[in-house]
Amino acid sequence: MMKKETNEKINFFQMLFLGFTKFLKQSPIYIILTILLTVVFGVFSGMYNIVLQKVFDTVTLYSTGDLALKSAILVLVGFLVYNFLQDFFENISHFGFGYLIWDCNEKLYYEIHNKFSEVSPIDYEKTEKLNDIEKAKRGLWCFSECMLLVVIVVAFQIPYFIVTSYFLYSIKPIFIFILFLCAIPSLYSSYINYKIISKMEDKAAPIRRENSFYEQAIVDRQFFKETRILGGFKKFKKSFEETFKILTNLEFKANLKTNLYKLSVYIFNIFCYLFTLGMLFNSLMKKEITVGSFAVVLSAIEFFFYRFDSLFENEIKNIIKNLPYLNNYFRFLKSEKFEGEDINIPENFDIILENVSFKYPIAEKNALNDISFKIKNKETIAIVGENGSGKSTLIRIISGIYKLEEGSVKYGDIDIKKVSNKSLFSNITAVFQKFAKYKLTLEENIKISDFNLNETELYLDNVAKESGFSKDDECFNNGYETMLSKEFNGVDLSGGLWQRVAIARGLFRKHKLIILDEPTSAIDPFEETRIYNHFAKVSKNKTAIIVTHRLGSVKLADRIVVLKEGRVVEIGTHEELINQNGEYKRMYESQQKWYE
Repeated sequence: MMKKETNEKINFFQMLFLGFTKFLKQSPIYIILTILLTVVFGVFSGMYNIVLQKVFDTVTLYSTGDLALKSAILVLVGFLVYNFLQDFFENISHFGFGYLIWDCNEKLYYEIHNKFSEVSPIDYEKTEKLNDIEKAKRGLWCFSECMLLVVIVVAFQIPYFIVTSYFLYSIKPIFIFILFLCAIPSLYSSYINYKIISKMEDKAAPIRRENSFYEQAIVDRQFFKETRILGGFKKFKKSFEETFKILTNLEFKANLKTNLYKLSVYIFNIFCYLFTLGMLFNSLMKKEITVGSFAVVLSAIEFFFYRFDSLFENEIKNIIKNLPYLNNYFRFLKSEKFEGEDINIPENFDIILENVSFKYPIAEKNALNDISFKIKNKETIAIVGENGSGKSTLIRIISGIYKLEEGSVKYGDIDIKKVSNKSLFSNITAVFQKFAKYKLTLEENIKISDFNLNETELYLDNVAKESGFSKDDECFNNGYETMLSKEFNGVDLSGGLWQRVAIARGLFRKHKLIILDEPTSAIDPFEETRIYNHFAKVSKNKTAIIVTHRLGSVKLADRIVVLKEGRVVEIGTHEELINQNGEYKRMYESQQKWYE
């Protein structure tokens, strides 16, 4: 059955925990090793002030004659070794981060695309689901960067601040209180930024999807010819600019709010820095610290503030910025998933429709109303009707692409609502009017319906012949290896020839049920008749459904189902329906001249 979809947001700390747990699962050994190396690098960086003070003290003692040359040289050599090790751990950490991003992205892309494949087709009719998908994609792009920043904060910045704090505490304990006082407004500002960006992203996601569509309509190869010729360029350009302006304004307002918080925190930190500097200068005047120690501590405080500012302005700010997107990403991964049972569909079965009604999510009225009939095993059925009568919707219901809430469709005694998509689709093949034009070779375009089917070239030749073309046709300059895309130095096919390739794709797949949903709309009526005659031969001893609004070839069907406004108005053979003097006869006579 369906899991209940959740729209509740995950809180800040849950998000960090979920994200880091998922990140760790991708390559646990490599990630742990990289974290350990980064911790070492953080400790080494924090020790810089301690080591530098040791060098200054050594130089001072040597200049006053209180330290031997050999001891001074040993300290200087140790300083060089320290710098070498610090650079070594820094470089190896950066290399580890680069590999982690690549490896993590590869695995997460596979996971989310697998999740996309689980989205119910009817959900693509829902605006809110399309917005969720858009948000999830953006969250995926941010995931690795966000988790990498978390690793930097936890494994590098925290060890650095601990070691540096120890050094400053040894000089004057109050320094630590003042410095970490700066963290309170900075943390609060980061939390507020998270809330601001989260609200902004909820508003921006649907507008960003619109903006992306307008951009495609202007420049995408699929649209630009019609857009330019019909004069639609100005309209789409205007819409693109309007949505882009809205997106820009949303981001500007969000950035303005976050920057105001940032400014107030910055002013507070300046006062903290000046106060700390005054205390340090006072300690020097009282001779509580040496000039060398003053220089080192001054450098340490300045670098501490620099690191502190970097922590909140780079790492934490970007983590906060990405967390709303991660929230959407995790919500999408937790969203509904059809979990039907893996049931073996019997070899022979009738298809039984009982009281089937269906309405699209954004529609005001039903696309189908109270439909009941039976398709007998190994029967060829034609479903006909004018455009908008519900033919394609009915096919999506019969094939199980859309799951029913009213009525039932059964394969024999099995209600397909309870069957997993894997089991249901394993023995179904189809050719749709809106077929895909894959930028692959001719052979791959045919075999994509079942790459696991290891058949000979003779089988491919027969499938191509049944579909109305041959690999030896002039347009296929490299036989089955011809690339069907000019973008990849291949060829462009006509609409009719592409349709024949799509039909071959459907026939290539082994099946018990075959569906042709307006597959010959781009082919002339004479060629359509030839293809349907071939189809009649290959569908012998199989259940077949033909959907069309062109009636010249439906005589080959055992029975014809006539739809009008989402209802079945007639069922019978061609002769029976002609004699009824109803909807079918009216449609047939209006098209008869095409076939004379």
